[in-house]
Order: sequence, then C-alpha cells, then structure tokens
Amino acid sequence: RETVRAGEATGLRLRYDANQAMTPRVAAKTVRLLAHPSTELLEQPFPADDWVNAERLADGCPVPLMLDESIVDAAAVERAAGCASIVKLKLTKNRTPSGLRALIRRARELGLDVILGNGAQGSVGCLVEGWVQAETGLTRPGEMNGYRKVANDPLGFLIADTPTGMRLPGDVDWERVRAALAANARTRYRVVP
Repeated sequence: RETVRAGEATGLRLRYDANQAMTPRVAAKTVRLLAHPSTELLEQPFPADDWVNAERLADGCPVPLMLDESIVDAAAVERAAGCASIVKLKLTKNRTPSGLRALIRRARELGLDVILGNGAQGSVGCLVEGWVQAETGLTRPGEMNGYRKVANDPLGFLIADTPTGMRLPGDVDWERVRAALAANARTRYRVVP
C-alpha cells in the first residue's frame, strides 16, 4: 500500500519482483493490492517451473505479469504466452545477440512484451543488451544495470552512465578494450607454476 501511494505521489510506475517466493494465495491477494496505475508489473511470483499456478494467476489478473526465471529458451517463450504479458530476456541465458533478437521477434508474434536486462551482468553484456534494445525498438526500460555493481571495472569506459540509464557508444575502440583487459590481467592475476 505504501509503494502504491509513493508511486501515485511521484508519478512513477513501479516494478515488483517476487523472486519466485509467493504462494498462489499470497499472489492472488498481492495482485489485488497492486491493481493501480502506479504498478507497471509483477515479476515471477512462482518458482520457475510452476507453470500451472502462473496460468491460473494470469487468468483475469488485474496487473501485468512478467516471467523471468521461467524464460530459459524458445519453448519457454511459447509457453509464457498463456501465463504472462511480458517476458524478461537476458544475454546470459540466450547466448548471442542474434538469439535475443529471434526471441524478441517470437515474443512479439505471440503478443508478449519484452524487457531486456540482467542486474548481475558486467559491462560487455550490458552493452550488448543495450544495443539489442536499441536495434529492436523495445520501448520498456531495460534492466541492464549490472555494470553499475562492478568495482574497478576495467571496461567501465565502454558505457557512459547517466542518472536515468546508460548511453551507448557509437562504436568501440577494440584496441583500448584489449589493452584494458591485458593490463587488468597483469595487475590482478599471476600465473603460479
């Protein structure tokens, strides 16, 4: 109730992540409490493999549901169409930019919206997800913010951090990237015979 009031007072739309921790009863009560214009979505209320309860909750749910941990491959995207309106895709799970683009295309064909991002990914992964976001025209803000959590990131120069997100570089100086990685390897690691 307090976050709904805060969203209303500030004009913000909030994302709630249940991290697979809800029971069906708690989820049903929670979505009724969150049924307010300040709620953007409720993420992953049930364990990743609990498709039955996800489908039940989705039926008539007053808030958009997003699946994250459940989305591990193309088959999961197909299945999500019956129990969510949004899927979260990540480079770490979908391996390549072309794999992400293919899943985004398929999700759209199924009527699903997409959010990209991984809060536990470094600079390079966040940068790639940012490029895919821009290339595919995804309109929901991404969650590619893991780069902010890396202390002394040798590749931190790749992303220009702004108060509202990141600014993607037009191109990457790959020689600078190689030099930064080599310098980081020399200062942080030593080979033990």
